Amino acid sequence: MQSQLAHLTSVVDNQVRASLHVICCGQPSQSQLARHLLWTTKSEPACTSSVVDNQVRASLHVICCGQPSQSQLARHLLWTTKSEPACPSSVADNKVRAILHVICCGQPSQSQLARHLLWTTKSQPACTSSVVENQVRASLQVICCGQPSQSQLAFICCGQPSQSQLARHLLWTTKSEPACTSSIVDNQVRASLHVICCGQPSQSQLARHLLWTTKSEPACTSSVVDIRVRASLHVLYCGQPSQSQLARHLLWTSVLEPACTSSIVDNQVRASLHVICCGHPC
Repeated sequence: MQSQLAHLTSVVDNQVRASLHVICCGQPSQSQLARHLLWTTKSEPACTSSVVDNQVRASLHVICCGQPSQSQLARHLLWTTKSEPACPSSVADNKVRAILHVICCGQPSQSQLARHLLWTTKSQPACTSSVVENQVRASLQVICCGQPSQSQLAFICCGQPSQSQLARHLLWTTKSEPACTSSIVDNQVRASLHVICCGQPSQSQLARHLLWTTKSEPACTSSVVDIRVRASLHVLYCGQPSQSQLARHLLWTSVLEPACTSSIVDNQVRASLHVICCGHPC
């Protein structure tokens, strides 16, 4: 098991890639773009670009697909193709700014919220809050942007006030509310996955098994790393039973099901690529 875990790619990168691909799912016409930007299956040529650059470019270009009017913003924020000049800003700052700004693209009314939460361009003042806390809060607030009435809670509960207690426990809240005392890493993962699942109460059993639950519920006993990856990908599939065969082949399944025998790294990539095409079996 340890030798397999050693092959895992960054959990954070994988979470981001998967999350953004799901937003795009149902746009099969973008398959050519996806094929070029993502590591493809073994039957297709792999992308020759830098792995790190490619991950970021792919995630952001996919979420932007079909929104050509955003090209100027995308060109400035993303590491562009070799035929275009790369963004001169700090790589780390640019990653976060790009991911969040692209999610917000087309919603100019949210600019004030975005300016406060995100590392802004050099012509704007940078956010003075804690970088880590700001990253998480910004990610979730931007996902919920357009629902300012939820700002005092935690933005996972958009339009679902009954989720406020869960949200308050899982997310780092605003300074006027008590911060979550749980592990930062665990909290980041839980928050990301709950946001994806929000509004799907029928998936509660799956969510309870896959996610680190609240302190009043038993924590998952499986390997933390495996669970992180499985949870990210399974949650993306929740509510799509017709995809179960594909999911079983691509994802590490639950302990009660046989694990996929393919290479872990290859499997992660194939799963991410298929998520964008979910519902469109090739």
